Amino acid sequence: MNGMGRSRGARLLRGVIGSFAVAALAWATACGTLLAIDDSDPSGGGSSGGTDAKDGADESGDDAATTPDGDPPKETGPSDHKHRVFVTSTTFLGSEVPRDSVCTASVIVGGLPGKFRPWLSQGASGPPLVDYGPWYLVGTDDMVVAKREDLDNPAGLKRAINRTESGTVLDTQVWTGMRADGTPDGYDCDGWSSAGGAQGYTGRSGFSDDRWTHVIVSFCNTPRAIYCFEQPP
Repeated sequence: MNGMGRSRGARLLRGVIGSFAVAALAWATACGTLLAIDDSDPSGGGSSGGTDAKDGADESGDDAATTPDGDPPKETGPSDHKHRVFVTSTTFLGSEVPRDSVCTASVIVGGLPGKFRPWLSQGASGPPLVDYGPWYLVGTDDMVVAKREDLDNPAGLKRAINRTESGTVLDTQVWTGMRADGTPDGYDCDGWSSAGGAQGYTGRSGFSDDRWTHVIVSFCNTPRAIYCFEQPP
């Protein structure tokens, strides 16, 4: 009787121990799964902090690189407007040229911004041009002359003024009344008032040396072109 009791008790104890072992194994398995999920989930624990910090840095960088509308900011810098010079496509009698309007009409035709004045002698003086250089040839990025005093250089210009207000190439005679050293030569159609038998000195737009402004005399009743230089508004 005592032997049977002890046997039954042993079996009961083994059953309890077995149940406990199964429960312990199940708990350990569950904990291992949770730990694996925690390590691989980018939204969990320490990984979350790193990702959030990176996202924050990216957002901050995006904000700094765009405008409120989401467009890249525009770079600012000096104006890209270049002061221009051209030879008129329209020709004029010697009595028609002393006015600034001879350039204005051409500017309107060419659609150019700004104010322009003609390169013409004024009695005993040279053209009343303000130093507004450097001047560039219309329709190009070619510099003709850097500053006003360079127009009085007997060696001539950096580039021939051989483009019209519309950018068309033109090689023609041009009223000037000026020598290449910046002094009037006295042939100016009687002060740019005569379209009769008087004479005026001309240059040639196809040249960049001293002949750009002083090449040959012409009768004032013969229409010639004009050089126009941009001036301050």
